[in-house]
Amino acid sequence: MTTEEFVKSCKELDSIASHIAESKRPAYSQNEGTDITANFKRGAEAAGIEPLQAWLIHFEKQYSGIATYIRTGQQSEPIESRFADVMNYLYLGFSLLKDSKSAEQDENKPMSEDELENYANYIIK
Repeated sequence: MTTEEFVKSCKELDSIASHIAESKRPAYSQNEGTDITANFKRGAEAAGIEPLQAWLIHFEKQYSGIATYIRTGQQSEPIESRFADVMNYLYLGFSLLKDSKSAEQDENKPMSEDELENYANYIIK
């Protein structure tokens, strides 16, 4: 796959993920204001676990769907939507992580551009 083909593929997956996120967002938040992670928080409270643990259960379902497809070729929904859902769940999980860290630190400020760049460089190494 060439770089051009890869970029095109990424844009296609981004588009699918964005469409799925927009269509599912009202159901996930159940119109509870603007908290798109409300679904995980409600589920966590009902189960007596943390929101990130509830998120992991949902994320694993999507991951397992991809793994099953790779192993057997079987799919219960289009494989492209599974990959897109994994992307969306990563964004949601990251948001929950940020929420929990903000609650721990009582700090709601976003990272500066320099902090984001430093963090990205740290992760890449």
